[in-house]
Amino acid sequence: MVNSAVPLLSRAWHWLMTSREPVGYRPGQMLNLVARDFRPYACERTSPCSLTVALPQGLTIEIREKATALFRSFVVCSHFHLQGTTGLQQLVRLKARNGNILGRGGVQFRCKDKNDDSQRLLAVLNCYPHIFAALENLHFRHLNLRAEQGQWWLEIEHYAASEVISQVPVERRYQKLRHDQRQQLLNVMQMFEELMTRVASEGVAA
Repeated sequence: MVNSAVPLLSRAWHWLMTSREPVGYRPGQMLNLVARDFRPYACERTSPCSLTVALPQGLTIEIREKATALFRSFVVCSHFHLQGTTGLQQLVRLKARNGNILGRGGVQFRCKDKNDDSQRLLAVLNCYPHIFAALENLHFRHLNLRAEQGQWWLEIEHYAASEVISQVPVERRYQKLRHDQRQQLLNVMQMFEELMTRVASEGVAA
């Protein structure tokens, strides 16, 4: 009797621990609303859960959606990505949160690595106060800047361009990305592209 129960308990444990999509989640459906928020810019689907936005200045931003389960509901968030080349070779991981949103004041970057490239890039970033000023007016949840072996990646998660879906009863609430926040988001990403392009061409000064 005990032995026969072991496989059943094992399967139940595997089911509980396996990452699954929330019930009712329709991959890519929210991105249709996000694409509408970016009109008249050209949007193109690259996968069921991602699309690209082409800007007139030549910048291409990728938007990926991610669903996270909550109690009796789940939230689908938009993650905005930008990448390029750089002269940085060591692993660099910078994170930022907007303290103004949290009621703690100001934007602060934290460096997860103590190598030379990380410390120097952080020092260069601190020399661009207009980036901090722009970020203070952007309603973002997370910002991650990563570089390694000649490549860099920027990821920003905004509070808007997201959808909360209640399961009991079923209800969908989409948080529109307002025009002013959309423009602020694009400005911030353009600033980081210019910063990292300068780092790639001039290197990171001590």
